[in-house]
Amino acid sequence: LPLYAVSSPGALSALVFASVGGGAASYAGIWRSAEDFPGRALRLPEGRSFREQIETWRESMTRLLGEYASGDTRVFVHDLEPAEGNFAPLTRVYEQLALHEGWLEPWTEQ
Repeated sequence: LPLYAVSSPGALSALVFASVGGGAASYAGIWRSAEDFPGRALRLPEGRSFREQIETWRESMTRLLGEYASGDTRVFVHDLEPAEGNFAPLTRVYEQLALHEGWLEPWTEQ
């Protein structure tokens, strides 16, 4: 959802994920008014506005994308599960694990 928020060309008043199942809908996210969606909205960090939160996400994602584009694909070797499976090609978890274990030599430009 933060990626949608920072990519939106217009002003946002809510950022919501809806789940539908078992004949009922539930909502999670951030919204301004309790009447907008049933349930409890997530709280923003103390003193941060919705607009400031989106800017914080924008800065974080810009930094992460820059790191990834420059080849920084660090993975926490003690918490591999989130990086495995469908995300393995993006995270390069198995290559990073092989480097960590010393099974591969790091690639450098000559």
